[in-house]
Amino acid sequence: MSREPLPAARGNDEPDRGAVSPLGGAVSLLGRTSEPVASPLDSASVNTVSPPESTSESAGSSPGGVSSPAGGSLGGASGSAVSPPEDCDPDEGRPMVRVRRWGGALVGGEVPLLAVSTTAPTLAGCLDQVLAARRAGADVVELRGDLLQEVQEAGGGDPRLLARLLAQAADAVVRALEDADPGAAGSPVPGAAPGAAEEAEGRVTRPGVLVTLRTRSQGGGLDLDRGGYRAVLGALAEGYLEGTGLRRPDAVDVEAYCADLYVPGGRDLEEARADLRLLADLAHRAGLDVVASCHDLSGTPEEDETMDLLIDMQDDGADVVKLAATPHDAVDVARLLNATACAREILSVPLVTMSMGEQGAVTRVAGGVFGSALTFVLVPGPDGSWTPSAPGQLPIESVRAVHEVLGLHRGAGAGYEVAAGPRGHTMCP
Repeated sequence: MSREPLPAARGNDEPDRGAVSPLGGAVSLLGRTSEPVASPLDSASVNTVSPPESTSESAGSSPGGVSSPAGGSLGGASGSAVSPPEDCDPDEGRPMVRVRRWGGALVGGEVPLLAVSTTAPTLAGCLDQVLAARRAGADVVELRGDLLQEVQEAGGGDPRLLARLLAQAADAVVRALEDADPGAAGSPVPGAAPGAAEEAEGRVTRPGVLVTLRTRSQGGGLDLDRGGYRAVLGALAEGYLEGTGLRRPDAVDVEAYCADLYVPGGRDLEEARADLRLLADLAHRAGLDVVASCHDLSGTPEEDETMDLLIDMQDDGADVVKLAATPHDAVDVARLLNATACAREILSVPLVTMSMGEQGAVTRVAGGVFGSALTFVLVPGPDGSWTPSAPGQLPIESVRAVHEVLGLHRGAGAGYEVAAGPRGHTMCP
């Protein structure tokens, strides 16, 4: 599956302060003046479905505000690069990882992060889960907007409405985490987003916040066609660009090419890649990191396909790349882990991989040894029950215990360097 890559997308350490939106107009999430949005919104088709047993995984969070291109605050912390290194590690000749700061978490740092996804159908339930995750020591919380009942009920309507509901839910999550952690936000600074001063001084300690709207084709709760999906995420970014006064999450999950590569009738790959580039550019202007994700619900790609996929997502503007695969046997699991280690030697962005289900559990506890930057874990809810967002997730305390045995815990000085060896010593495609 070797393909000629498109030119690399612009980085997003700072939003573009003078660019015109590819969607052709501003979209207000608060009912302020807006222009009609071009074709991505016009032909959108969004239909709600009862969510199946979810098979989606996601990531993210970082402090720091970014000024709106129009001036003023975009309203919240956002993902940011941490001291961008030189292109290559002088000792190993490998690309250096561009670490992302999400709240108090460093994505792509020396240890793999622990992330918890919300699964509750109400915002109140999600906030309970978010605060439980914080108390349990999670580094990142993922707001699964597609599982919110209010979002599902609005799924057949205007994509702007869905975007507004997502933005309001994300604002509530960020505010709840900041309220629970006084160090996560401080006095407003004129012209700067809330949390900017704290980020500059390294005082933001809240978990990172990732927002995900998972489609049914990728194991989620909403049946959106590609036009509808593009329209909702485009409207979300446009709203932040316009300045909503809402706290921003640190990152947004953008579904990449899996549905096009692994199901009959998938779109032309270059068209699919163009969508990712469009949405990544919009998100970056709005000060959001992009987690490009792919969920193969039918199997595990060959190693060269996995490598091509992850490289393409990086080249198309992703700040973090993610692949969740379905194993049929132990060979599939081993193939994914080897591809992860090989990709870590090539990519300059953090990557997240996992094999789903019970058979792939080893990837959730030991993926960091091979270079995966994050793993999704379970935290008991207020009633003591466990509700996974994807099959195979394990309790946070169990994963943390294994990380300590493997030297992947904080202060161990481990992480990617455990897996990274001279390229000639690997079995990479």
